[in-house]
Amino acid sequence: MSIYKFEVTIMPNIQMEQTKSGLQTLKINNYYIHSKYDPVQEAKRFVDNNFKEKYVTILFGYGLGYIEKAYREKLSSDKQNYILVFDPIKEKLTDNVDFGDSKVFNDTANLEDYIWKNFKNEISKFVVVSTPNYDKLFPNEYIKLMKKIKDYQNNQIVDFATIIKLSLPWEENYSKNRFYMATDPSLEHLENRFTCPIVIASGGPSLNKQLPLLKKFRQKIILIASGSTARALVLNDIVPDFVVSIDPKIENLRHYNDVDFQNATLIYTPQNLYTVRGMFKNAFVFLPSYDESLYYYYINLLNKSYPLLGYGGSCANYAFVVAHYISNGPIAFIGQDLAYTDGQTHANGNKAKWNLTEDIIKQLGLFYVDGYIGEQVLTSKVFYSMKNSFESMNKQLAINAPVFNCTEGGLKIEGFNQISFKQFCENYCEDNITHTNIETNGENNKKQHHLLLEKMQKERKICKEIIILCNDGIRLLELSEGQIALSQNTLQKLNHIDEKLQKALKKVNLNKILEPIALRVQNLFDSATEETDQQTFKRIVDQNRAFYKQIVVAVEKSLEFNTELIEMIELSLKEE
Repeated sequence: MSIYKFEVTIMPNIQMEQTKSGLQTLKINNYYIHSKYDPVQEAKRFVDNNFKEKYVTILFGYGLGYIEKAYREKLSSDKQNYILVFDPIKEKLTDNVDFGDSKVFNDTANLEDYIWKNFKNEISKFVVVSTPNYDKLFPNEYIKLMKKIKDYQNNQIVDFATIIKLSLPWEENYSKNRFYMATDPSLEHLENRFTCPIVIASGGPSLNKQLPLLKKFRQKIILIASGSTARALVLNDIVPDFVVSIDPKIENLRHYNDVDFQNATLIYTPQNLYTVRGMFKNAFVFLPSYDESLYYYYINLLNKSYPLLGYGGSCANYAFVVAHYISNGPIAFIGQDLAYTDGQTHANGNKAKWNLTEDIIKQLGLFYVDGYIGEQVLTSKVFYSMKNSFESMNKQLAINAPVFNCTEGGLKIEGFNQISFKQFCENYCEDNITHTNIETNGENNKKQHHLLLEKMQKERKICKEIIILCNDGIRLLELSEGQIALSQNTLQKLNHIDEKLQKALKKVNLNKILEPIALRVQNLFDSATEETDQQTFKRIVDQNRAFYKQIVVAVEKSLEFNTELIEMIELSLKEE
């Protein structure tokens, strides 16, 4: 998330005046913010004209709070947080205004954090409305807020689509990567290990022109490859020190299965395609920071501690935070175009490479933004989301060492120093690096796999209990068909089922396979604008029944992965 704490470009002259109705109105720099006659009635009319059912309204400008109050009166008690206020002069209004329990923000970090925590499932339901004259008084701030909310929604749409599409691959990889994680060490072993310069190579089209220089200075840097970029490097006789991979899709295997990576070390997360791990001799593991429950689950499962690192949707985003974690030296990006430079998608040697056509540009909804040297370059929502992640991470990581974008093409990434890769190498890459031994396979595989086997057998029993509980809930709800309310006895039984279900779900790691269920069910059974008590009852019953049924389907699939993992462990123990 990019952070804007707005600096107001004018010194507001704030004046209070009494209206003909006896209430106070507000005037800022000769602009009236509310009516001179009856600000309450004006606020109600304003809300009637701008109110959108089921949308979260972000009101630009609090004024004296008449409009915000009118919105809250229009909303039901459980939807009061659907009106948020952003006011660039909030701090200057405090002498005249009591904000009470209104949610008023003046920097986007806090606003976005609140939105993320409270509206995670409502990713496209936001509207920005300006209090009268606020957009005239503070046009730059208004434009920045509009852009920020649009960027946030685009990011969340990408994340939402990812969750829906990849929940099953995630669950399979989370399950089967446990086989490797039982014996692979945590990335904690490499924390602050290096002080030398690090180069992060991504697979954008601009990588091609940097390869000769990369070869020349190869022994003077730590080289990290972002996912599929590793193949392009190895085919050019450049073996990376580390390959950071988080991609759960089966298509990811094509980047590894015909190239020798035995001299590189994999750094991966549990959702990474599990078969990729077998392509490497050595590997380290870390956990993505978006799921703390995952952290505690793996501590209990494997008796190891893992660093929680970064966020963002790409290998390159995670390669950045990994580089910062393992080294205090300067960091350089190459091949990080985040754009279709010269109409190409990737560097040579990347199996995902293809060329753009005008039809594809229209079909994918690509658009132009400011480029590395000020030119206009073609990009996508996904690439632009990655750019936002880089900018936010660069601020939040508080990196002491300098960070350089040496791509020399593609998007401009705000906050990164822009120099040529040649200049970076000449300034920072002076001495050859003597790599210390990073052999990682020294743990007692047999003992670790025996312990994992026992725990997976216990999880299998818990998953079967979850299915039984859900089926009991489905039967109770089906008995209510045609009724207008649930009996007290049925409610007690359902509450008992839900309590046991929550306890069981906490004992197993099914977050990724269950997450899209919650998203789907909420959106499929949204309340109508007007519905009778009987329609409301039927909707709630149907929603809960669908929730139970989809949990059953998901847990049955997880059981399949669990069984396959147990077979992997048992086969390994026989071979050992």
